[in-house]
Amino acid sequence: MPHCFFDIIKILKVNCEEATEKFEELKKDISLNILEFKEEDYIAGRNFFNEVLSSGMKIKKINTFLIDCVNICILLRNKIQVFFSNDEDLKKVCKRFNKNIEVISIAESNEKVIKNFFRQKQKYWKKGQKSKR
Repeated sequence: MPHCFFDIIKILKVNCEEATEKFEELKKDISLNILEFKEEDYIAGRNFFNEVLSSGMKIKKINTFLIDCVNICILLRNKIQVFFSNDEDLKKVCKRFNKNIEVISIAESNEKVIKNFFRQKQKYWKKGQKSKR
């Protein structure tokens, strides 16, 4: 189950069933595809992680950086060239190590993005319900 699923439960204060429905609607609305993780992605990510560390580059959040390196490898394998993140280290690493990925900053608060999306949907749903009467 994706991490954002638990964010939906917490932010919208809904039960698991409602969150599942909302997440499925979101996936459909934005044509979200979940990328497959392969063991070789972890190996490639670990190698990239070691390469970055051995270069002497300073990483602020070293405890999550291995996961970032694995994610970069997954994105590259799937030929994805745009990644949305506020991680400045990730931006610098992709640029310095010539990874063909553009890292684009997103809103500081994911909660605001999620809440706004579902508020817009609810307005639309309410309008649609009134017109059916």
